[in-house]
Parts: sequence; structure tokens; C-alpha cells
Amino acid sequence: MAASDDAGSSAGSSPEFMADLLNPYQRNSAFAVLRAYEHDLRQVQTWLLTQPVSGILYRQVLHLSEEERRQALAYIAEALAHVAEMAQALGLEPMEEDLGAAAAGSLIVDWANLEDLRSDKLRAYGAVDPHLRSMLDPFVRRLADSAFSLASFLKHPGDRS
Repeated sequence: MAASDDAGSSAGSSPEFMADLLNPYQRNSAFAVLRAYEHDLRQVQTWLLTQPVSGILYRQVLHLSEEERRQALAYIAEALAHVAEMAQALGLEPMEEDLGAAAAGSLIVDWANLEDLRSDKLRAYGAVDPHLRSMLDPFVRRLADSAFSLASFLKHPGDRS
């Protein structure tokens, strides 16, 4: 029997009963999975509703007709309704997410990756031209410093110096 068939056939399938069947670890797992799925659905929804971005090193495209976009948005609305229904059945409450802290986390990863672009680190990929250090490293330093500074600012906005 499929999991979806089993969920609706239980005699005691009231929301309170299902929530009581999970231990705290199972509950945390369900919360994490549903939250990640909701995040992904909302990201796709944003892509469907907004114009693609053209950056310096990338250009976003979404190859869907207007009708296909409408269909995708309908699928997303249905999926979000199912997420809400399951969250309610499991007694899951929304958790506040600090966007500044999330952005800071991503920027710290960028800082670390930028640090790996320094000429001495590029040796891992082969011989490095001796002239590269004076040309590349100042750019890398500025970019890494900017990523770190912005991450620090977003993580602790009240600590402006």
C-alpha cells in the first residue's frame, strides 16, 4: 500500500492523533523536510512571478509559456495547501528566520571561496605564473573583504563602526 493511501485510511487520523504519534526527533525531521519543500516552492513561485535577472556573470532564463507558468503556479498553490494541511496535522508552528543571518551565512561561504582564489591557493590546480600574485591577489582581497564586511554587518547590524 502506498504511503499516501495509508495516511487517509487510519481510523484515528485526526490531526491531534497524528501529531501525538511522532517523537521529538521525528517531529523535527518532518518540520525540516516540510520547511525545505515550502522554501523551494516559494522560490519557484518567485521565479514564475518575476522577471529573470541578468547579472554580471549570469543571465537567468525560464523557458515556460504564460500558460505553462499559470499551470506551474496552480501546482505550487496545491502543494502549498498540502504543506499547510500536513503542518497543521502534525501541530507544526512557523519558525522565524532571520534573513540577515541567512545572508551572512551565505556571504561567509563566499568569503571562504574567494580566499581560495588567492594565487598561493591556485597552486592546487597547477603551476601559478609569478606575476599573477601582484595582479590577482589585490582583487581577491577587496572582494573577500567586502563579503566579510557585509556578512558582519548583516549578522550584527547594530554593531556599526
